[in-house]
Amino acid sequence: MRSSWPGDGGVSARLSLWPGIGKAACHSNGQSACECDQRRGQGSGLDCLYPRQHVGLFHRIAEHGALITSFPFGRHATRQSFPMRNRIVAGMSLGVIVVEAGPSSGALITAHQALDYGRLVFALPGRIDALNSKGCHALIKQGAKLTEHAEDVLSEFEYLFPASRSDLKGPPSVSQKVEMTSEQRQLMLHLQGQELTVNALIEACGLPVSQVSMLLSELEMKQWVKRLPGHQYQSLITLSVAP
Repeated sequence: MRSSWPGDGGVSARLSLWPGIGKAACHSNGQSACECDQRRGQGSGLDCLYPRQHVGLFHRIAEHGALITSFPFGRHATRQSFPMRNRIVAGMSLGVIVVEAGPSSGALITAHQALDYGRLVFALPGRIDALNSKGCHALIKQGAKLTEHAEDVLSEFEYLFPASRSDLKGPPSVSQKVEMTSEQRQLMLHLQGQELTVNALIEACGLPVSQVSMLLSELEMKQWVKRLPGHQYQSLITLSVAP
C-alpha cells in the first residue's frame, strides 16, 4: 500500500501491512485492506473468525493478501490466543512499530518477540505522564528506534526501494574523500564487501563492546554504515586499503 505519515508531506513507500484483527483495526483499516497487499494474523482457527461482524472483510483480505493462523479449526479466540498470534506478526515482519503501549500492553509482547527474531523495533514517544506512552518509552530506553517521522522507518529499509529514494541525501560516494579516526577506519575496513554482526565486528576488531557500539553509532549517523535486520551492518562507502 502507499503509506503516509502525518506531517511528512509526500514521504511515501509501497509497504505490506501486518496488523492484527480487532474491532478497532477492522474499523480503521477495513477499506485499505481491500486495496493493498495486506496480511493479518488471526488469534483463532480460520473457521472461527473474530470479530464475527467483519467476516466479509476477512474474505476480502484473503483474496488480496493472506490470513494466517497457527491455531487448528474449531479453536475460538481467547484472551491468551492473541499474544500467541503476535508471534506470527513479529516473525513475518521486517520491523514492528509501537505507537502506544501501556506498561503491560500486548504490543510489548510483540516488540520483544520481534527483538528475539532479530527484527527492528520502532517506538513513538509521547507525554511522559501518559500511561499509554510508558511502554513506548521503555522500549526506547531498551534500544528501540525513537520514531517521529516516516523517514525514521523508511531509512532503515532503503535497500528495499533505493530507486524511489534516490533524491534523498545519501552517504559520500566512493570518489569523495572522508576523514575518520583510526578506530573508525579499522571497523570500516572489516565491513568492506561483507555484512557483519556486532559480535563479529567485536571479534574482528578486538575492541571493547562499548567502543564498537559507540563507533557504529557514529558511523551510522554519518551514513557510512547501514544497520540491517538481524543486527548486521554493511558499509555504504568503499575504502582503499592504504590509510
